[in-house]
Amino acid sequence: MSAKEDAEREIRAHLALRAEELEQAGWSADDARREAERLFGDRESITAECRRITERHDRAVRRTKMWGAVLHDLRYAVRTLVRSPGFTAAGVVTLALGIGANAAIFSVIHGVLLEPLPYDEPEALVQVQEVTDRGGTMAVAWRNFQDWDEQLTSFQGLTAYNTFSTTVLGGDRPMNLRASNVSKDFWDVFRVVPVAGRLSGPEDHTPDAAPVAVISQTLWENDFGARPLDEIVLEVGAARAQVIGVVPAGFDFPNGAQLWGQAEPNGNTSRTSHNWRVVGRLAAGTPMTVAEQEVDALTKRIVLDEPDADPAF
Repeated sequence: MSAKEDAEREIRAHLALRAEELEQAGWSADDARREAERLFGDRESITAECRRITERHDRAVRRTKMWGAVLHDLRYAVRTLVRSPGFTAAGVVTLALGIGANAAIFSVIHGVLLEPLPYDEPEALVQVQEVTDRGGTMAVAWRNFQDWDEQLTSFQGLTAYNTFSTTVLGGDRPMNLRASNVSKDFWDVFRVVPVAGRLSGPEDHTPDAAPVAVISQTLWENDFGARPLDEIVLEVGAARAQVIGVVPAGFDFPNGAQLWGQAEPNGNTSRTSHNWRVVGRLAAGTPMTVAEQEVDALTKRIVLDEPDADPAF
């Protein structure tokens, strides 16, 4: 029986009992029924309230039964696990591995697919690679990057970079850092604003420019005590580089870099040395497909017209 039907039944029983009392007091049957209904009040609102009370009671009963069943199952599970410690250990390990794997997968998906890149207008950033006629990809030759940078119109800017681990001197102790050499438009492509000093500009990215370095905020504060930049000179390999700027702690591209130098003095002019990664920022309103077509067309001309071009890419 539904809650509404149950409430109607209870109200009818109450009215019948009240009318019977009035009849015993000398009222006629019809008058007793009408008086009972008058005394009862608004039947519709009382029916609705009774229905709500009944439904709340039914829900409470169902919850009590559900939790009772849950507690019964838990007690049974605990007794079973206590009697079988080997099975219990295997189950705990399996659950731990499953939960850990799911957490790791979610972390990767969140970082790679769900969390936006920490750059201004990240949807305009694209990676540019050389591709073989078989569809394989490869890093870019420096001369090809230079031609792209000078001739392509689909990009606001292109930048080449590499990454490496190196021992750096200049602080209180030798440091093993993840470093990157970047080309002249790197900071403009990623639209980085320094927290101290300045970032390397075109004048720093010429073959005869003095070595300079940009460091991360974390490195500056933790290893150099945030002291004035003109007091920090780093020894990286055989070069001594003056630190000129500090980038925000949240910027560590590429691959967790903490130190950025100049790519141009190290640029191999060969078209067959595929040593550089390239990222570009698309020009406003330019679809990636249009940029891809322009890169393809220019690269095909390079392969046909330049005698030292690598015909495989």
